[in-house]
Amino acid sequence: MRAPSPRMETYRIRYLGSENPAPALELVCKFTGVGLREARELVGTRGVILDNVSAAEARRVTERFAAVGAEIEVEPIWRHVHAYDPRSPARADQIIQRLRAGAGELAIDEGQLGALVEGEPQLFADERLTERRVVVELERWRARGLELAASEIEIVEALSERDLALEARLRDNPDDVATHLIYGDLLQTRGDARGQLIALQHAREQASGANLAQLEARERDILERHASHLFGPLRRVADAVVVRWSRGFIDAAFIGVGRGRAFLAPLQTLTDLLRLPIAARMTSLGVTSALLSRQQLEPALCNSEVVACLRELELGDHVANAGSARATMTLTRLWSHLRRLHKLILHSDQPPLHELHSPTLEHLELHMNGLRDSSSRRFVPGRLPRLRTLTLEFAYAERISPAAFADLLGLPELDGVTEVTLRLPNDPIPFALADVLASVPRLATLASLDLSRCVVDERAMEAITHARDRGRLPDGLLMPKLRPS
Repeated sequence: MRAPSPRMETYRIRYLGSENPAPALELVCKFTGVGLREARELVGTRGVILDNVSAAEARRVTERFAAVGAEIEVEPIWRHVHAYDPRSPARADQIIQRLRAGAGELAIDEGQLGALVEGEPQLFADERLTERRVVVELERWRARGLELAASEIEIVEALSERDLALEARLRDNPDDVATHLIYGDLLQTRGDARGQLIALQHAREQASGANLAQLEARERDILERHASHLFGPLRRVADAVVVRWSRGFIDAAFIGVGRGRAFLAPLQTLTDLLRLPIAARMTSLGVTSALLSRQQLEPALCNSEVVACLRELELGDHVANAGSARATMTLTRLWSHLRRLHKLILHSDQPPLHELHSPTLEHLELHMNGLRDSSSRRFVPGRLPRLRTLTLEFAYAERISPAAFADLLGLPELDGVTEVTLRLPNDPIPFALADVLASVPRLATLASLDLSRCVVDERAMEAITHARDRGRLPDGLLMPKLRPS
């Protein structure tokens, strides 16, 4: 293995102040992914906005804050080189060492992946002396037969048993129990803890009662004892990332920011997740809205075979306000990469429907603040041939144009849709919107129109009931709830 360069500089960016706080707060929200309240706390305490960013990213962030008259501080931080024993039976659960070098400082950290304990830094008179000591330490590690790695995820990859052909079969058919068990037996034979996890989670699927409780306890024990081998750098945030397990693999995951700023770098968390062996056949992935405007998101997704085989993808966790830096997403290259996608969930007032194309997509769910007459560039005919269900959720009823709503549902590109769901979690259905339901011919031909997650007043309920009784709405209509007077 070629030794990683010890001169990889990364930077920490700290907020200092601004005479115009509103746009600065918006940028803090954008780059950290936190909400407005946490952003205010960061600004008030001159907190760290980003950690471990490249020089190019640091320049970009500096320019963005300078453009709104905000002052930030960019400081070089530690460069990392990791050392591990490729022969250790503990694999990625072994104790490793990490060299951290800064300007005039050097430290050796030690511990398990994802839980390294920082060592006491040694101070040097100038950077040249630091670099000499770095070379000495690296040569000392090599003399002991240790391998070097630039990151913790590299160590997990190097020390995990893999059968890429079996993993490809599992991505093709995630429900193939036999292939899971074959892979599990192979891993156990070779001493990889992932094999035990596959066997336990498969047995748990069949168990009940006291036997189930015993298997769950054994599963928790394996996840705890082998946390570094399984999760590597994501060890501390694994509970927040993993949404669902299936036979020893992460089946569903979500990359967010989390309370207490659990993820300082959600993009790095995403790229590490996609490289974890236990995520090799993941079927469902969600990412925070904080990532949607990041230029690096699309390459990170498009470079992953795991992403190519996803069945479900959720882009965003809330809808940014109009005019926000996070309001628009551009993922033109991504759609052709998603070869097996069945369900897509988009959180955006400007979902990229004009770019969207998928021969496999069956379910589309759109979360928007509203629907204006001006939000035109929608679908391109023929690009979603298997689309069957459409879910629309609007945060603000007053922002929905009834004409635009009728126009959207009347598009010929939705001819194959048989089920439509409307949700307004915060407001009752306005009468004008309820009244327009009767004017969309397609709705009468649906197998199902689900309004059960909505509430209405008596006037809107009367309009919907009248439309149903006249045959303007489908037999499979699920009625809204009447709002108490």
